[in-house]
Amino acid sequence: MTIIEQILILLVLSPLIYLGVRNMWLANKSSATIEGKPRYWLQMVCHDCDAKVGELHEPGCDMERCPICDPTDERQLITCGHYDEVMKGDIPRIPYIQRLVHCSVCNELYPDFFNVPDEEWDKYVIPMLQHKVLCRPCYDAMKRLFPDGWRNSFRSET
Repeated sequence: MTIIEQILILLVLSPLIYLGVRNMWLANKSSATIEGKPRYWLQMVCHDCDAKVGELHEPGCDMERCPICDPTDERQLITCGHYDEVMKGDIPRIPYIQRLVHCSVCNELYPDFFNVPDEEWDKYVIPMLQHKVLCRPCYDAMKRLFPDGWRNSFRSET
């Protein structure tokens, strides 16, 4: 790896590492609890605008979700076309809440992301999971379960 590539990697990863360490430090600094159980997400802050849990994002923050668009789309307010309408103040904005990313099958927290072609994903992943996060081991398990794709798994052979 060249020195230029190493510097580029550091420039890209440094902010992410800082934000992860900062959020872990904030979570361990004081333990917010609900019904006696720790809820570390209550101390998290938006990595883009530093909004605390329950606060509104700064205007233009790319993490703010649109309150008008279909909630299953989770569209960014700054890119969906409703920004000016929402910012007028007549429509309630969505406050920041830290959500955990997990595999929808095994619940592994913060699985490594991976890419496969859309056609392959549609072939092996059942419809109710196609718009969810899957870890690689669960995806690979589906490929083994449905070697010919989920649509062809239970067709009668006639």
